[in-house]
Amino acid sequence: MNKTSDAEASAYAEYTSLRQEIADRIRMRHTLLTLQLTIAGALYSFALAQSSHLKFLLIVPFTTYMLFLRLAEEYYAHVKESFTYKTN
Repeated sequence: MNKTSDAEASAYAEYTSLRQEIADRIRMRHTLLTLQLTIAGALYSFALAQSSHLKFLLIVPFTTYMLFLRLAEEYYAHVKESFTYKTN
C-alpha cells in the first residue's frame, strides 16, 4: 500500500474507535439514568403504599447522589485522559 491509503486506513480506524467509545459512553449514561429512575420509582411505590413507610423516601436523594458520583468519576477520568494525551 502507499502512504495515502495507509493514512486513510489509520484515520478510518481511529474514527471507528472514537465513534465506538462515544456510543459506549452514551449507552452507560442511558443505563445509569434508567437505573436511577427504576430505583426512585420502586422506592416511591414502596414508601407511598403505606403511611408507615414514608421514611423510605429519605433514601432517594442518597441513591441519586451515589449515581451522580459514579457519572462524575467517569467524566473526570475522561477529561484527565484527554488532557494528558494533548500535553504529551
